[in-house]
Amino acid sequence: QCDWSSDVCSSDLNRVTRLRMIANLSQLVSSTLNSLEILQEIARAAARISGAPIVSFWTFNPEKELMELRTFSDEDIGADFPVRELHLNEGAVGWVAAQQEILNVPDVHEDDRFVAFEWWKAHNFVSFLGIPIILHGSLLAVLALNGYEPFLLEDDDLELLNIFLTQAAISIRNSTLYEELTVENVERKN
Repeated sequence: QCDWSSDVCSSDLNRVTRLRMIANLSQLVSSTLNSLEILQEIARAAARISGAPIVSFWTFNPEKELMELRTFSDEDIGADFPVRELHLNEGAVGWVAAQQEILNVPDVHEDDRFVAFEWWKAHNFVSFLGIPIILHGSLLAVLALNGYEPFLLEDDDLELLNIFLTQAAISIRNSTLYEELTVENVERKN
């Protein structure tokens, strides 16, 4: 019997919840080539882990050298975000992509790298955490977390995010390879 108010039981429950999240995501990644579905689920999981009210995924288009907005953890909040593409070094997401470094900004109003300030104000977001997703040295995407207060993630949270981001990298790469093969097959038939 466990006293659920104790830290030990709470920690065990948290660990079980985290393991379920990893298992569900692993199952999804192995069962679909729909990268959008996987990215949405990872964004939702990242929001739950971090407490962020909204998380977005931006994928890198190397041909255009643009970051393209793919999905939000909450499409209702994200629906009115006015920017759908960013150049490298444009906005905080573009900065994360170009530098390939994590960017943790406790107050976006004090930083000139941000775009769409009216959207940030309308939703009362003040903080940003941007994490590049890199596979074999190549930039694939940026995960962007927006919050009401600064992000102070613990090591366990960062470790779980890294697991999800590895899954995202594999998913993006697999769906890209699948799309390339599909195009090649269509071209061969013609």
